[in-house]
Amino acid sequence: MNSLWPVTIIESQASINWGLGTPAMWRKPDILVDCVLRLVQKEPAAVTGQVLLDEDFLRAEGVTDFAGYSCVPGTNPPRLASLMAMMS
Repeated sequence: MNSLWPVTIIESQASINWGLGTPAMWRKPDILVDCVLRLVQKEPAAVTGQVLLDEDFLRAEGVTDFAGYSCVPGTNPPRLASLMAMMS
């Protein structure tokens, strides 16, 4: 069993309704879908008992271009750790 977490805010009704930043700070949910699709193709014993971060997992899988996941073209949404630091 693994857990999969986004490194930044994912566009959803929650992020929209709660006003969690702006769309320039969000990624599309497609990034999580792509992670899950890659995970289910692996042998269960190869990836188990891990806490996975979407971007880090995809980078380890060889993905280098994350532009298509941004809600606003040309933006690079900040990681949640950076957002938390900006808010404090």
